[in-house]
Amino acid sequence: MSSSEKDTLDIRSYLFYNLLEDIGAVPTSCAGEMQQHLYNGDYSLFKTAPVFESNFIQVSKKGHVSDIHHRVSMVTVGVSSTDPRLYIPDVLLIAQPSERQKQLQLQIFNRTPRDSFKSGARLHSGSFTTLQLLRLFPLKLTKISIYDEDNHRLRLKLATHQSFYLQLVGVDPRFEDEMFQHWVKLVKHISSQGGELLTLAPAS
Repeated sequence: MSSSEKDTLDIRSYLFYNLLEDIGAVPTSCAGEMQQHLYNGDYSLFKTAPVFESNFIQVSKKGHVSDIHHRVSMVTVGVSSTDPRLYIPDVLLIAQPSERQKQLQLQIFNRTPRDSFKSGARLHSGSFTTLQLLRLFPLKLTKISIYDEDNHRLRLKLATHQSFYLQLVGVDPRFEDEMFQHWVKLVKHISSQGGELLTLAPAS
């Protein structure tokens, strides 16, 4: 697909958007941090592509929170498509969320030390780092699976055979179960392809 053709696309032009509709995961409000970052940055492949994303805490295989240098490790995980004709997403993106988002969600996760949020403290967007895209992995070389559905945990296995365990941190705890069910359905679609990505056949 030429760059001029991509310029005429919008988010609904992607078959992956149809998949998100099918599993009930189309966002009803503003785009997430990762999607906004991709749309506004120098990422031509994702200028109009739908992104399904959530924030996760890195945990051990047994579910213990990873405490690296006395700091909880949080990442934003997203899946997207580099080709509008793909129904199944083909890329996995890993980012470090903005400091503001990280601290707000750590409060929700109840892992932030109480003294780090003093009563008079205010959150100013200008004083925090923005989201930083760290890695991009082709999904055909990366295995994403549901490791512990009850505790909302995913397992990522890279081509290097290194595995990571991630526990969902919902924006609102009341809807965390619903959000993780979207991941369950999405992972089933990805896994069902067995590494082969479903595309729209070209018109004859």
